[in-house]
Amino acid sequence: MAQFDADGQYVTAVAPIVEDPLVAGTDLSGKKFTIQIRTVASFTALAWIFSNTGPTFDSALSSGAALTTADWASQELDLTQPAAPYDPSDMRFLGVLIQSGMGCVHGSHTFYVDTAVIADAP
Repeated sequence: MAQFDADGQYVTAVAPIVEDPLVAGTDLSGKKFTIQIRTVASFTALAWIFSNTGPTFDSALSSGAALTTADWASQELDLTQPAAPYDPSDMRFLGVLIQSGMGCVHGSHTFYVDTAVIADAP
């Protein structure tokens, strides 16, 4: 659940994918990370997958998906063709960013993330 009091606010859910992300990452080169995400109430928002690599936590972001009531939105972060300095061979964090849109209904909103999969790219 997240509280939004204005347009353009955001919340993140972050998962370190290694025991100590300050020390080393894991190799996800050639992989794709996908999730399904939805909201349960009327809410105008966008959702992205993001990740951080290396000791300076260089970032990558998927294209945004609009969230609508009761509809699952699919997101994919393709790690097969990274742009330097982003390095999927040293992955530290994966997460979801949700940003309130223009004219969103302010208040508390519940989000669900399901079917998070890291798989080899075809």
